[in-house]
Amino acid sequence: MTERGAAPLALGAAVIVQLSALRLCLDATPSRAFFLGHPLDVRCFVFAAFGVPCPMCGVTRGVALALHGSVADAFRVFPAAPIAVGGLVVFGVSLLLLGVAEQRGRRALSEMVTRWLRASTVASAAATTLVWLAHWVSVVV
Repeated sequence: MTERGAAPLALGAAVIVQLSALRLCLDATPSRAFFLGHPLDVRCFVFAAFGVPCPMCGVTRGVALALHGSVADAFRVFPAAPIAVGGLVVFGVSLLLLGVAEQRGRRALSEMVTRWLRASTVASAAATTLVWLAHWVSVVV
């Protein structure tokens, strides 16, 4: 694909398709995650060995809950999950918009979306990381 705008379109579509596939395959309740309807029996080695949750405890359930729209439950399980999922949706849609703008030769729109994409990606990553670390510290301490 050498057509102008093809790369952002392909990447944006890939992100949206992957999130959609994950939503179809993964489900959760606040206490359990399920893959294709089967419960996931994942035990945290850190919690088993040291009695404290690892920094990633709850991420699977939190992401699954966020993907299914249960944002409040996702936030209670793993507060960074809804932020990360929202950031990925914005990232995918922004890439699609960038690809369309580039294909249509809309330079001003392409530049604006590129600036937005950079800023929103950094903001989403920073917010996700800060909330994730703050949550883990609050659970451990």
